[in-house]
Amino acid sequence: MLIRPAVLADAAALSAIYNQASSATPAHNLVTWQESLSDREQWLRDMAEEGYPVFVAVEDDAVLGW
Repeated sequence: MLIRPAVLADAAALSAIYNQASSATPAHNLVTWQESLSDREQWLRDMAEEGYPVFVAVEDDAVLGW
């Protein structure tokens, strides 16, 4: 497993992870909506602009988590 900085190309995988978790356990995280790819892309841009690093765990070129 490799931990590396997230890049814009990771946005689809991050959205899929987020959406799966929010639909599975909405009562635990108070999230009841699904985010779009453009939502996550903008979030990554915002984090970079504000100086907040985002890291992903990758194995065999698949993003496992963030």
